[in-house]
Amino acid sequence: MGKKLRTFLPSHPSQLKPTFDVERAREALRKRQIIQNKYANKHATVLPVLHQNAKVWFKHKIKESWKQGTIIQVGPQSLSYIIKGEDGGVFRRNRFHIQQDYTDNDNPYWSRTVDLYNSDAIEISRIPNNSADSQINALPKTNRSNINQRLHVPNENY
Repeated sequence: MGKKLRTFLPSHPSQLKPTFDVERAREALRKRQIIQNKYANKHATVLPVLHQNAKVWFKHKIKESWKQGTIIQVGPQSLSYIIKGEDGGVFRRNRFHIQQDYTDNDNPYWSRTVDLYNSDAIEISRIPNNSADSQINALPKTNRSNINQRLHVPNENY
């Protein structure tokens, strides 16, 4: 019922009942949770679903570099994936620690450079395609403090 009484004086049972309004407290809690949820999900994004046998990059350890692997099973829980690494190790990772590998696919951010003088026309390298996303070049150059100042770009024509 509440706090244990320390007195031996008799009292009426109606005075022992709590006067706390539970419904009002529950409603205040719900309002706080809605506001907190709004700010917590402000910059949240939904990551695309990865499929079995997809080539991916994953974090083996948090502070180490990314490793390459293949998804062998879409995990038992949502956003969980079982990955087989290049070295043969099997890892379970959350979707947050996985990036899809676009090197084999046609990625619009990359274009292929082909040697036109060679009769075999093999691929030489991959270079970034600046025309794929014009938003990247449209942003002003800034320094680290995000002040729109002209950054010094060294002139290559000496």
